[in-house]
Amino acid sequence: MVEAEPGSQDSNEASKDASKDASKQAAVVSMEKWLGMIDEGKYAESWSEASGLFRDKVTRVQWVQALTSVRTPLGKLEARKLVSALEQTSVPLPDGKKLEGTFVIAQFDATFANLQYAIETVTFEKSPDGAWRASGYYIRPK
Repeated sequence: MVEAEPGSQDSNEASKDASKDASKQAAVVSMEKWLGMIDEGKYAESWSEASGLFRDKVTRVQWVQALTSVRTPLGKLEARKLVSALEQTSVPLPDGKKLEGTFVIAQFDATFANLQYAIETVTFEKSPDGAWRASGYYIRPK
């Protein structure tokens, strides 16, 4: 019979939690860098840095047109603050199916010159090379 040392399961759980937190933090750092590209008007570059799934669903031209029509009227970003970040192993697709993988979904409160209260929802997925890449972006008034 093998007995676990007292507290060893707790330390394993703490180690898993720390690893998850580090992974989530890496995703948020990648999100902030990617959002910075968008803030600078580098829409085509943000498309190039997105996940393969994202690029398969939205062409570069569509992405640039969509961001131009949505972000330009908002004016310059004045502030952005992370509100929440959640790591998930699947995300729902529009057809009701689920996409499996490692994802972080974050919400940011944002203030723009022409919109004081906005919520940005950003989804990043962990790619096979270990990099975090955008797979979704939504912005709406708060």
